[in-house]
Amino acid sequence: MRIVYQTKLSGVLETPTLDDYSVTAMKFAALCEGRTFFKGNMMKETFRETFSLLKRAGASVTQGIGGVSVDGAKDPKAALKVLFADEIAEFKNIILNSNKNFRGQEGQEAQDGRETLDGNEPHEENAEKTGEADTDEQNTAGEAADFDTSLAEYVFSLEHLYLNGNATESQLTAILAGNAVYKNKQTIHMELPLEYEDKFLTDAAAAGSLGVDAGLITSDIAYVSGENGFKHDSVITPAGDWRVAVFGLCCSAIGYDVRVSNVFASSPFTKTEEFVKPLSHMRLILNDGFDGEARFTGSEFKTPAVIDAQVARECLPYIVFLATQTEGTTEIVNVTEEILAMNNNAFYYTVAELKKLGAVFETRRKGSVFVRGRTVFEGGVGFNCHENFTLASVGVLATLCSRKSNVLGYVDCVEKTCPGFWRLFESIGGFSE
Repeated sequence: MRIVYQTKLSGVLETPTLDDYSVTAMKFAALCEGRTFFKGNMMKETFRETFSLLKRAGASVTQGIGGVSVDGAKDPKAALKVLFADEIAEFKNIILNSNKNFRGQEGQEAQDGRETLDGNEPHEENAEKTGEADTDEQNTAGEAADFDTSLAEYVFSLEHLYLNGNATESQLTAILAGNAVYKNKQTIHMELPLEYEDKFLTDAAAAGSLGVDAGLITSDIAYVSGENGFKHDSVITPAGDWRVAVFGLCCSAIGYDVRVSNVFASSPFTKTEEFVKPLSHMRLILNDGFDGEARFTGSEFKTPAVIDAQVARECLPYIVFLATQTEGTTEIVNVTEEILAMNNNAFYYTVAELKKLGAVFETRRKGSVFVRGRTVFEGGVGFNCHENFTLASVGVLATLCSRKSNVLGYVDCVEKTCPGFWRLFESIGGFSE
């Protein structure tokens, strides 16, 4: 795809809303002990189906003017069975193949099987004492028949869960929910396609809006901290993809008259905060207007500045690009192996691709990268996006600052990650072929 340079961008970049985010957050809200209010239009068919599921799980759903309120189920563990029974049941084969710690329980199951063959019911006495012998009769409506409570308790008590690429999108959601219900802290080792990673990040944002800390450490390791469970009395506003907002803010920072909608809307834009805070060192001022619109203002887009890579994290490629357009030299510190590996090596590829356009980077000392500012990009090069949305949007920004058009390769990821991005780009005057 050829991106046309020197395009005059102007207008409001309307970030898209995420129905998946809202649906997932509603399921998590059913596992809370308090009330969660969802602002916005909740009349879509997708939401109505979700309301029915939440009610079967024991949650209360009330529709009113301006949104929907969800009161959590009285028994979160029983609600978890209804919402995610099938996904948790499927963990058994994954764990048997990948978690050595489960071997001991597998051996116990084999012992139980031998006792049954001998005519004895395993653990019968304990069942009578605890009143658990009639558990099957007490199953919650809608629960999968093969849901194993002991398996769920085991899965969400592990410090490390090894998925080996076998997890589905819905299972990742179940991981977030289960850890919050059982109040566990867990590291997840996985090898997932990019779209599953994006799904995990979307669900992690929904969990974050309700108080559960989760995210990707590297492209194959995730973490979940549900030690405090889901928080109570939350208000959630369905919001758009944070990367679209960051892209729009970058357009504003390099001098275009672009405002961005929904920037301050709930947790998907925690990444926007991650992007904005380091830029205070460059003396950029973020102003919010009416209806959540925002843009960078002020002419003092200057350095020298020091940016901490650990603070910027996933937004670092955008900050590196902006550093090439400022005055002076920007130093990026704490550039570790973890940062280099994050988001499929987006930082490493950003540096490599911007060098093609004439950007100057220096490594004067270990762990630091120096970026020379006020670089005028010649353009006329092939910009490899490496099937990464962040890198592709940086390529668009770099082309807008070039003297010639650039050709962006491997851009199929853009529509997969953010459907309608090119339409949004065109809505503010951008042009591509």
